[in-house]
Amino acid sequence: MKFRSTYLFYLLTLILAFTLREEVFASSDPLDLIKTNAPPGWKIKETQEGQIPWGHYWGAEYNGPTGRLILLEGPADVNFHWRDSGGKWHVEPIAKEALKLWIMPPGYSDSWKRFFNPHAPIPAKKIISNNKFAIYGQPTHLIKSEETFNAFLKQATSTGWPDSPHNADTLSWSTWNEDLRKVLKKTD
Repeated sequence: MKFRSTYLFYLLTLILAFTLREEVFASSDPLDLIKTNAPPGWKIKETQEGQIPWGHYWGAEYNGPTGRLILLEGPADVNFHWRDSGGKWHVEPIAKEALKLWIMPPGYSDSWKRFFNPHAPIPAKKIISNNKFAIYGQPTHLIKSEETFNAFLKQATSTGWPDSPHNADTLSWSTWNEDLRKVLKKTD
């Protein structure tokens, strides 16, 4: 009798494990997949709930679904260019490369009305969309010290970020879009 109950217990445990194997053994949380698949030197700097992708619904009132912003910081410096009052240009490595990712609910999309706003910035682009989430991304930079940045701004007559990944698409993780799409497809 004891043998049968032990056998039945192990059989039920095995059946349950195979039934729930995806939930138990594979994480389908995009944040976990992004963390584990980012290249060396890339780290999650912060996350924020209640966000929508950059440039979406620009200048419009938005009351729809929101998602999570993930801000990844890379290892490479980004130079800030500024000109002083004497006309001399300076190049200062005061920022780090960064990647903004938005994890949105499935079915989220940008408004078609954005195309009629001439002041709207270039929006974050869709990386992948499935029945669990939609993910948008945008390369950018993060200023290391606001104090240093503001000190340069006080002296500057002209400024620019020509080396920013936002402008030049120069992330050290050059295949971020394809890499994330490939990894996140596995959750479908």
